[in-house]
Amino acid sequence: MKTSNTREKILQVSLDLFSTNGFDATSMFEIAENVGIKKASLYNHFDTKQDIVDTLLEMITENYDQNSLFKRVNWNVFDATQFRSADEAEEFAISNTLRQINLLIENEDLIKIRRLLTIEQYRNGDMKRMQNKRVYDDVVNYHREFLTHLIGQGILKSGDIDAMTLEYCAPVSMVLYNIDRNPAFKDEGIELIQKHLHQFWRVYRKDI
Repeated sequence: MKTSNTREKILQVSLDLFSTNGFDATSMFEIAENVGIKKASLYNHFDTKQDIVDTLLEMITENYDQNSLFKRVNWNVFDATQFRSADEAEEFAISNTLRQINLLIENEDLIKIRRLLTIEQYRNGDMKRMQNKRVYDDVVNYHREFLTHLIGQGILKSGDIDAMTLEYCAPVSMVLYNIDRNPAFKDEGIELIQKHLHQFWRVYRKDI
């Protein structure tokens, strides 16, 4: 997030504080102090702390819609026959997953956003719905559709699609959250994700 003006700096500082301390534990005075302005000046940009978090939520939604793999696919036009071989389909699936993971763990604002949603999902209905959508609904729906297409093309073995989807997604999410809690685990975590994805394909590829 750029900080080229005072309003943007307020939003950046607020995200830093909210993602560390939580919304309730962060005061307008603390935000102003960290921005380097007087509390009264803060009200020239935002009327309340809720206005700040509402603006952050709008920015989070826009950022997510622009960057998430799971939001950009139109399944009505997706064609699994584009894959000339099971090897090509496997490479596509694994590289897409790793690209999304790298985006999530390398972008500092996205890391802070995840922390903010994790902290506030139990107190804020909008953040709870956003967290459910980002962490579960969109991820599961994308992979269910993708795996269904691959089964339909004879690339993967058929099975219980809901169980297969969770088998693919759950370990990735578990490792991602461990990386969030322990950044030093990043390289090991990425290696574990790669092993998991390749193992999934070893189990379900129809030509093996």
